[in-house]
Amino acid sequence: MSIIRKRKWSIIKKFWIIVPFFLLAGCITVGKPFPIAPLKGITLNNTNKYEIAERFGKPYRMGLSNGKLTWTYIHYRYELFGETFTKDLVFTFNHKDIIIGYDFNTSDPEEKESLSK
Repeated sequence: MSIIRKRKWSIIKKFWIIVPFFLLAGCITVGKPFPIAPLKGITLNNTNKYEIAERFGKPYRMGLSNGKLTWTYIHYRYELFGETFTKDLVFTFNHKDIIIGYDFNTSDPEEKESLSK
């Protein structure tokens, strides 16, 4: 085996030895955190998508629901040796870019408690 091949093989072996330790030590996050306090200021059939963009930023995902534009914000945090927290916020807009509905779901105990108040 040539010196270059031996060195390449050595690097590959080290990579596969080190990677699992990083995976076991950390967590995986998808999306970005977003506040739920601004939800109180949203008025159906009044608040528009530009106001939502100001409050929450760029949506993680955009789509259609029954032909209506939707914006989705997510923050999922998965931990190998801890609790997993997920949070989704979906806005539905009419043809004039006005909110006609929204859905918020969370698995965070503190946020769930604040919703029931």
